[in-house]
Order: sequence, then structure tokens, then C-alpha cells
Amino acid sequence: MPINWAALRGRRGRFDWEREQEWWYEIVGPLTGDQFGFTYPCTSLYAEVHAQPLTQPPSPDEQVEDRREAAGWADSVLNDPRTLILEMSTVGNFDVTDPLERAALCEIAICTTRGKLLMDTLVCPTWGNLPTEELIALGLDPHAVAVAPTFRQLRREIKTLLADHRVVSFGRSRAYSVLFCELEYDRGGDCLEDGALAIEHVDILGDLGKSIFECAQLAYSCYLGQWNADQRRYSLCEHPAPVASAAKRSAAVLELLRVMAAQAPDRYLDLCQIAEEAERSGRSLRRIETQGERRIRLARARDAVLNRAGTRCENPSCPDSGYLQDVSDKGEPLLQVHHIEEHAQNGRDHPDTMIALCANCHERVTRGRTRKQLNEIFRTAALARHQKYVSELSKTTR
Repeated sequence: MPINWAALRGRRGRFDWEREQEWWYEIVGPLTGDQFGFTYPCTSLYAEVHAQPLTQPPSPDEQVEDRREAAGWADSVLNDPRTLILEMSTVGNFDVTDPLERAALCEIAICTTRGKLLMDTLVCPTWGNLPTEELIALGLDPHAVAVAPTFRQLRREIKTLLADHRVVSFGRSRAYSVLFCELEYDRGGDCLEDGALAIEHVDILGDLGKSIFECAQLAYSCYLGQWNADQRRYSLCEHPAPVASAAKRSAAVLELLRVMAAQAPDRYLDLCQIAEEAERSGRSLRRIETQGERRIRLARARDAVLNRAGTRCENPSCPDSGYLQDVSDKGEPLLQVHHIEEHAQNGRDHPDTMIALCANCHERVTRGRTRKQLNEIFRTAALARHQKYVSELSKTTR
């Protein structure tokens, strides 16, 4: 009977992160032995051909749903006390087995979702001659790397920090591979050819299996929704801080998660509640001095409307409601929030009387000849969308 080992935990969907899926390796025998011990030839039961690209791009509604799922994932990650952010710098090559050319860890940073650094250190690859040019290109001091602790010296601390945690990296497979490679060399001093496992790998897989590795890059790519027509999938986004220390890169990933989480569907009910409390307390009626005088706007109410809209103009007759091919520098949709009841004339500052519009529709309802008729259409649309969204969210939170 074949023996199955869980080698990697991941997710499967448009970008292999929506649903949990275990990758297994099956021993196909026979055992072979030499002076280095026994090895087990194996074959992957999950092949690349199983991940088929979409024949058609997702519809606008599907893209909005993908964006919301990504935002919901980010929200769950940030609200899970087990979550850690892991960023690493490496030198060398993943495709070789030579100990002096292999991919090796040279910097690691681990932080919490509150931004507290639990580890931030250089790591000496233990090569005879360090790749000076590679280290300088990473912004690292070769001499400082040479005198830094080795992975073997840090192994216990790293394993203890990551065990029983959700480990989020910008590039999950790379993070997992780096740790696997380091543990493999630490135990055996070399690595086997692709497709072969030694008995030592049981412990390595066991150590890594204590953590759940998740990918911020895949989620953020779904969130941005930039469709690659040639590859028939969402385009992989670049790291928000590609040339920076591991600590700064982990902080950038954390900020990226916060941007996504701000659009999580569950946030809508919370933001509506904040807006209603501001109405009851009279805070939304306060005025501030500018060149004249105007009422204070509630940022939470605006955030709620953008959350509800996803990336689409809420005008039901908008000819180009998508606005899906671009976002702001902060990853926010290119939409403007319109107050259906004139805000300066004591109109409500609440999501059920506010609507997210593209620039064209906002200009029409502000200055167009049909603005009064449009405003009444938007009044009905905003209330209907608010009631429908609250109803849907209430069902999912029961």
C-alpha cells in the first residue's frame, strides 16, 4: 500500500489560494540504498497540468467577488492572533545542488500583525566565498553577513516562532522552499535529486507541517484584478518594496494586508454602525470653518460605500461600470462617493443615502441637465444596494 506524506499545504482556485488543498507525494518504490542511507523514489500526485487556465476572463461580477474574497482573506489573517509575516532574502540558485551555489538564506524577518518584529537578523550562508555582488545588490553588507549567525544556530528559534502559526509571505512557495532547503542541508549537508525523498525528510515535512503557509502575492493579485489575456489569469503583482531590508518588506506586506482588509465584506456592517452612532451623537452635524462653513464628513460612511461597491460604479445604467483595469496607488477603486441628500443642507451622512460613482456619472449628477432625475434614481439604487448587502452579510454572520 503506498504511503502518502503531506508535503505542502496550499489553496486552490483562480490563483491556487481560495480553497485548501493538500499536495501529496506517493512512494512508488523500490528502496535504494548506498553509503548515504536509503532514498525513496516518488512522484507528485498533483501535476501542473491539473491547474488549467480559464477559457474566458471572469465577468465584472466575478472580479468583484474575487476582490471581496481576497479582502475577506486579508481580514481573517489580520484578526487571527496566530498570524505572522515572514520575509527573507536569499543568494544562490534553487536549481542546483552544489552547497556553494544552492539557494541560501542571508536575511530573515518575522513580525506580528501589529508590526512587532520577533526576529530581524542577517544569516551567514556558510559558503567559503560569499557572493559579494549578490549581497550588495540586496543592499546587504557582505562583512556583516559573514559574521552573522548561521541557519543552524537560528534553526531552533525559527522553528519555535513559526510552529502552530499562519505564516504569510509575499511568495509562499519561495518561502517554503527556502526553509525546506535550509533544513535539508542542515540535516544532511546536501540534497537529493528532484523526485527523491530520504527518511530525514519525514522530520523536515513534519516541522514545516506545523505551520500553515499562505501567499499575500496571490491574494493581492486577485484583489487588484489585472487580467492577463495571454496567460488567462490575473497578473502577478510586484512586491510593494522589492529593494529593501527583510524587516521593511515585512512591514510593506503588512500594510498591503491592511489595505485589502479595509474592503472586507464584513467591514460594511461595522462601518454602518459607526456612521449611525455618529448620527445619534450629533457628530455628523458638526461644522468646520473653511473659506465658508461646511459639515464634517464621516470617513467611515464613505469607506462603507466603497466597500459595498467593490470596484464598480453603482449607477444601474452606467455604460462602463467596470473600472477594473486600474486602481489608485493605495489599491483603492477609482470611484467617487456622492451624497444623494445634499450634505451641506443637513442631509444624512449614511451609506443608505450615499452611492459610489465613476467620474463620468458623478459629473452628470452634479452638473448635468438631468441631475435631478438621476439623483432620484440613485436614491432608490443606494437604498436597495444597502438593504441587499446588509441582508446578505447578516445571513453569512449568523
